[in-house]
Amino acid sequence: MTTPKLLIVGREPLFIDAISHHFSADYKITNVPRCLDAITRNQLNVDAVLLIHNPPEEDGIASLKVLKKKIRIYRLF
Repeated sequence: MTTPKLLIVGREPLFIDAISHHFSADYKITNVPRCLDAITRNQLNVDAVLLIHNPPEEDGIASLKVLKKKIRIYRLF
């Protein structure tokens, strides 16, 4: 069984560290500051995306949805 992959998008280092620590036993975690960074770095091979930055980067979120329609996207802000 493979470990699910979680991409965390946000610019709050302490919050990201806390979330990463909480989920690290169950998920392989990658984090980027912006959705567009994930797209340009080709880090879209994930099972879910957790958006924690505010304000949301709407153009990046739209691009993410278009490129990876099967991905689960959760907003947390």
